[in-house]
Amino acid sequence: MKILNIAKNEINFPFYYDIHRLAGILKIGELPKIDDIVKKLKSKGFKASRTSLDYTGIKTNASFKELKRIL
Repeated sequence: MKILNIAKNEINFPFYYDIHRLAGILKIGELPKIDDIVKKLKSKGFKASRTSLDYTGIKTNASFKELKRIL
């Protein structure tokens, strides 16, 4: 049910970011919860959602630079 709920609320955007992989590349030690990252992106006016393609992934229309700032 959880995956179906995520898929239902997923934004229509072709790409996604794997937040855990991104955190490793950027050497970010303490990572916010994925749902909190999505909320922060939305509060800044971006479209954002979790993705059913990857449990640690999010879809967003925010630039990579903006996502790095939020992380």
